[in-house]
Amino acid sequence: MKLGKKTKVEQDRENLSCNIILYNVQEPRTTNQEERWRDDREVCLELFNKILRVPIKEEDMKKIVRLGKMNSVQEGKPKPVLIQFRDRVLKNDYGILRKIKGC
Repeated sequence: MKLGKKTKVEQDRENLSCNIILYNVQEPRTTNQEERWRDDREVCLELFNKILRVPIKEEDMKKIVRLGKMNSVQEGKPKPVLIQFRDRVLKNDYGILRKIKGC
């Protein structure tokens, strides 16, 4: 085993530490997957840049997905949004979690 290589468990832990989950984010009304993804991305960028005043660019977000099945939306309960940042430092340096909890 080489010392410079990360184990799979360490890599998974690193990936999980880059994630945040947003609840109660309005879901797009369209059924087109590409439009839904684009709307979620725009909402997240607006939340970070305009509301929380955290300078996040689209390139800083590696993945944005809605958790749950597409047809499982209950009336008044939007599915959570998982955002995976490219780097754990991005999430931690700006104090995003503290700012989100304050909203």
